[in-house]
Amino acid sequence: MSNRLANESSPYLRQHMHNPVDWWAWGPEAFAEAHRTNRPIFLSVGYSTCYWCHVMERECFENAQIAELMNRVCINIKVDREERPDVDQLYMTALQLLTNSGGWPMSVFLSPDLKPFYAGTYFPASDIQSRPGFPRVLLAIQDAWGTRKDQLDSTADDVIDALKKINAAPTAGPLPDIEQIGDLALAAAADFDTTFGGFGSAPKFPRETLLSALLAVCDSHEHQLIDARKVLAPRLTQTLFAMAAGGIRDHLGGGFHRYSTDARWLVPHFEIMLYDQAMLADVYVRAAAILDEPYFADVARGILDFVLRELTAPSGAFYTGLDAEVNAREGQNYLWTPAQIVEVVGTQVAQMFCDAYGLSDGPNFADPHHSDGVPDSNVLFRNGPVSIERDETLTAARVALRIARSLRDQPSLDNKIITEWNAMMIHALVVAARSLPDAQHYFIAAKKAMQYLLQTHFSDGQLLRSSVDLAARHPATLDDHAAVLRALDSLLSHTDDDAMREARDRVHASILQDFGDGSGSLFLTSAAQSDLLVRQRIARDSPLPSGNATFALTNLDSKAGINAESIVRAFSAQLQRGPDSLCTLFEAAVHLASRETNKAVMQQDPHVRITARRDGDSVVAVNFSLTRQSHLHPRPTASGARPLIVAFASPGVELLQAVLPVPSTINSEQAFFGDFTIRLISAKALPESPIKITAAYQACDDTTCFEPQSVVLTID
Repeated sequence: MSNRLANESSPYLRQHMHNPVDWWAWGPEAFAEAHRTNRPIFLSVGYSTCYWCHVMERECFENAQIAELMNRVCINIKVDREERPDVDQLYMTALQLLTNSGGWPMSVFLSPDLKPFYAGTYFPASDIQSRPGFPRVLLAIQDAWGTRKDQLDSTADDVIDALKKINAAPTAGPLPDIEQIGDLALAAAADFDTTFGGFGSAPKFPRETLLSALLAVCDSHEHQLIDARKVLAPRLTQTLFAMAAGGIRDHLGGGFHRYSTDARWLVPHFEIMLYDQAMLADVYVRAAAILDEPYFADVARGILDFVLRELTAPSGAFYTGLDAEVNAREGQNYLWTPAQIVEVVGTQVAQMFCDAYGLSDGPNFADPHHSDGVPDSNVLFRNGPVSIERDETLTAARVALRIARSLRDQPSLDNKIITEWNAMMIHALVVAARSLPDAQHYFIAAKKAMQYLLQTHFSDGQLLRSSVDLAARHPATLDDHAAVLRALDSLLSHTDDDAMREARDRVHASILQDFGDGSGSLFLTSAAQSDLLVRQRIARDSPLPSGNATFALTNLDSKAGINAESIVRAFSAQLQRGPDSLCTLFEAAVHLASRETNKAVMQQDPHVRITARRDGDSVVAVNFSLTRQSHLHPRPTASGARPLIVAFASPGVELLQAVLPVPSTINSEQAFFGDFTIRLISAKALPESPIKITAAYQACDDTTCFEPQSVVLTID
């Protein structure tokens, strides 16, 4: 027998279509039935790769007796939080107001007019210690609905009032200045783990938006941020090395699991989400240049290659994620014993591999739900230096083990195509294509994925949230629109495409028209959407970037209307109270503060963008940003390309030293790629009067050397 969820496209909802529960999808039909029968709504929100969602389904929703009680007491609605993040966000806030906690599965009881009055997360089939069993909860709801409904209504009204206050129009405040930026950065990074890297304690998440914001501070050349950079750069370096070595990284596949259950990054929660791959790839690519650690570029390539290999649809779009469990066992596909390693690669190589990836230290994993707690298998982690990953024997062993692993039962794949997450992945691919040598295929993949979104996720000019099997549905949120806008801007900085340019203008206009709120910030949902009681204004990361913050990052140069400055001002008070919760908005504030003190004249050609600014009393930082596969040579080449020369041009300013980054190698010749900085150090303090900088160069790509350029930049 199948229930109504058989008509849904979401893999998560379809996982429940054979439950004996009389499930409804979120929508007016379910709401009308609740009114008609005068029954409360049980709202169950989860996602397909959620381990505890599966547990509650097995224990409760597949139990005929519990299902009969659910059907008698409630109208039962199942929501995929990834399809409807707006529903999830609203009722997650309600859950936190009611219980001071949150998580999934989210279990919320609503009145027929959608007001929440009781909430929790996972409920077991019977009472366990202090956690009530789900039948007990249902019977209590039934009793209260019949005898104390006025109390439930009062609670629900209080929750709705609180939600309205939380989402009221914010009062604009000042932009943080450059000195405040340093203080806020150090406050955001205050919970750094000095032993194992990362921020916070177990369970330990990558916190990609925090990493990204702190990298922006380290990449700023403002003299006032020197002290903050000295603190933050080592913390970021330690964290990124530790995550790349730990079990949170899939050392055979290259991707990253969702989070670590311990402080050491050793034992992960095994689900793999597309958005983590997108954000971590972006972070590692940028960190390679900003922190001058080439190994981080290798980690980024591993992530991107994993996505292209295992999370990419034939259409070129990107799937949502991989489940944490296989055959109801968490992480089963990723675990190994020494005997299994021997079976694949032989005794001699197995010993080398076991030493390198921690198996020689003994088992480190015990199933948290189906064992006596004694470890009996291994999560792989790198137990040695970075050179292990470049060893030819171990590289071949990893490939052989990945192939052997592919023959095992695999975790289920959520094949939804989510607009926001795809756009984030597209942006990360473009960043990699621009910054890494021999990475043109990432740009090609990004462009193909965007073409899918343009063809499938727009209907009558309106952007939709997700698709399965080429059928898109559900209204797109601000987060979707802002992420697509950023991805299109990234692509358009490297290619001239009329369809993309038209889509970019359409998405930008839609954001201002449909999501603007008159306060300088943006709503999560459009004005046309009517199935939520409260329109939400969100600046906090979730851990994904908020749509307000992403839009701010994409509109740093805009001077009018809703732009980066208006959004940062709107949430200024929240930012001052908790920069670690509004990391993407903080990153926008970093750029705005740097822009205010940047007196450099910008130079742009189709291949190279150059800016210059003072970086202390006697230093000028000259920043280069190269497009796609363009590169510059630091010295004369066999092909005759003009080498890059940067110098002071102001009378009386003597060059003491030019500090250049380490170049890459292409076709046996050295070259600069992506974004890099040259620092010119003068022999004495620079004058306060305008300073002129000359830059002569010739940009080349894989096939062509373009016209030589010679430019002068003036720093006021």
